[in-house]
Amino acid sequence: MNYLHRLIRPAMWKIYTSAKGLGKVSYPLRAPSALWSVVLMVVHHVERGLAFHWVDYAVIAAMLLAPHLYLWWYVRSGNNKKLALNQIHFDFFLSGLTIGVLDLSVVPSVMFALSIFTTNVAVRGFNKLHWALLMPLGAFVAVGLQGFHYDFSSTPLMKFLSIAYEVVHASVLSYVSYVFAKYQFESKTIIAGQAAEISEKNDEIFKQSVELKALNESLQSLNVHLEERVKERTREIELKNEKLAEYAFMNAHKLSEPLSTIVGLVRLLEEQKVSVAERQEIIQKIHAAAEELNAILKEIMERLIKDELLEKKG
Repeated sequence: MNYLHRLIRPAMWKIYTSAKGLGKVSYPLRAPSALWSVVLMVVHHVERGLAFHWVDYAVIAAMLLAPHLYLWWYVRSGNNKKLALNQIHFDFFLSGLTIGVLDLSVVPSVMFALSIFTTNVAVRGFNKLHWALLMPLGAFVAVGLQGFHYDFSSTPLMKFLSIAYEVVHASVLSYVSYVFAKYQFESKTIIAGQAAEISEKNDEIFKQSVELKALNESLQSLNVHLEERVKERTREIELKNEKLAEYAFMNAHKLSEPLSTIVGLVRLLEEQKVSVAERQEIIQKIHAAAEELNAILKEIMERLIKDELLEKKG
């Protein structure tokens, strides 16, 4: 057993350090919750003098292994956020099995149901809450496999442990919510900075366009008596006008689409009814649109420099 512990611990630490995002944040919430549920099941059986059924051992093993399997699966999938959200479905079923093993004792059952509901709402909002039906299904399966015996009462010790479990769960969940809120704030700050940079670059391009237009008008008025010079300048002006029209097209059409996308997503992000998962997806789309817009601006600048319509700095 000691050898197995020395083998598993470094492996789990390596997996944990490889995890990012929702799956990594969820692990510190699931692991102590699972351990506490096992304590509740053991105390429940010991206090009532109940023999441990194979179902009890199976549920205890599942609760102890589930957080580690979730994290391993999440890392193996490449830190897939969608997978981390879908893993909550299994939490509903496992919580139902635990409630069934506890013979449907009222206080532990309520606390387990409350903890998984609050976790789901904190991570996904009220989206796809119908998966909560897996909880009564799990409880029915556990009770049925044990011969449909149940006891709604709860001893003082069980009440204390159940309430303590909920307090610990709420504390860890508060920390998880804080981490997500901090991440969202940092993301909004980055987006605001990128929007300001994009606006500044757009103003610079517009200023260059105005200067080029003024230069165009100035060239048209030079030395009307030198016919060949006028023709040469006219050819240069026509070429620059064509390029300016092309740049104007890029500004009007290529820049407008990602910029409109960013504006629309920011407005959507300000909606209070948007869930955390949807906010994360919106932020990712805003990053993508900002990168697209930055690439277009870079292309315009490079073409201006290449065509000698803009002086290269540095």
